[in-house]
Amino acid sequence: MRRKAWITGSAGFLTMILVLLETGTVARLGASPSDYVCGDANGDLAANVGDAVSIINFIFKGGPAPNPIAAADANGDDQTNVGDAVWIINYIFKGGPAPQCDNPPVGSVVGHGDCKLALKGQTADSIPLNLDCLGYQYDGASLLDLQHINAAFNCCPRITAEIVVDSGLITITESDPLRGCKCICLFDVGYRIVGLPPGVYTIKIIGMYVCGTGPLEFTIDLTSPAVDTLCVDRSCGAWNP
Repeated sequence: MRRKAWITGSAGFLTMILVLLETGTVARLGASPSDYVCGDANGDLAANVGDAVSIINFIFKGGPAPNPIAAADANGDDQTNVGDAVWIINYIFKGGPAPQCDNPPVGSVVGHGDCKLALKGQTADSIPLNLDCLGYQYDGASLLDLQHINAAFNCCPRITAEIVVDSGLITITESDPLRGCKCICLFDVGYRIVGLPPGVYTIKIIGMYVCGTGPLEFTIDLTSPAVDTLCVDRSCGAWNP
């Protein structure tokens, strides 16, 4: 019943979208099928009025299809239609529910910095090497960026990770399939999870060299936009002072 109520009161917003379509076309930016935000029909990694315009343009004017099509299913009914545009407009202008695609969140490694031990004494680092830290930034809707600060890996790694979102638990299991150098170094590693709905989550990072301290684990409130860095003391390792 709640979903019907949001759609019923949106005729004026839908009219506005149709007027916008008469004033110009929607640019297609593109998106990887494995990396998208729910409600993002135009590939800009956000759910906004441009996405509602893109959906209407696609349905009524033969415009570019959302890529992937699942990203445009803002109301989670496994279809892409005018109801999704209405849902996005209600979310943006009337405080309606956030886009809620049925597709599960998707995580990926987005990059890492240089070996910190090799750069010791050459570059400033605001976080001491004996701290193991999780930095995070959440947009309040679906996009979570994480950084494992001072993550221990082989000195010349090819950093990979398995990222699993299971209800309120996000588990990141780090790995290094190459292990080409016989030494250990510290890196800042970035992760991104898209399609993550607001909520309270426990984030557990299982590193390769935990030195008996166990996984890096924190419970954080992501019911609204949030940014923070959380740390624990590392009990052992050549990087300790």
